[in-house]
Amino acid sequence: MSAVLTVALAGIWIASGFGVAFASTGGVTLTVLHGTVGAGWLPPRDRIDETFWFNDGQYSLRWWFRTPASRGVFVHVPLWPGVLAGLGITLLAAHKGRKIPPGCCQTCGFDLAGLPLATPCPECGASVDPQG
Repeated sequence: MSAVLTVALAGIWIASGFGVAFASTGGVTLTVLHGTVGAGWLPPRDRIDETFWFNDGQYSLRWWFRTPASRGVFVHVPLWPGVLAGLGITLLAAHKGRKIPPGCCQTCGFDLAGLPLATPCPECGASVDPQG
């Protein structure tokens, strides 16, 4: 599940370089723009007439938090930390979830078939439990 969410978030992050925004009549604005998710409020004089709009400019991604110099209150939070965290959780879950079959080194998973009992693992050098 975490892999699916990570891929979805990475896709949103990459696609956000093109930008999309939603503005309500009350001035609340939500954006997915330049690799960030933004939320804010625009005063009546700065509001735009469109409800949805797309960035017509060049593709670009921002790498850090940003508060634009507008008259409203606005904060952009970058998406890439979420992508990295999701990737880390996915890799950790994949590593923890792997099962090492009996007869293999419990450290590296090397198949110990044909080796004398209590011989250290030839792959990683770990001592082998003769019982396991």
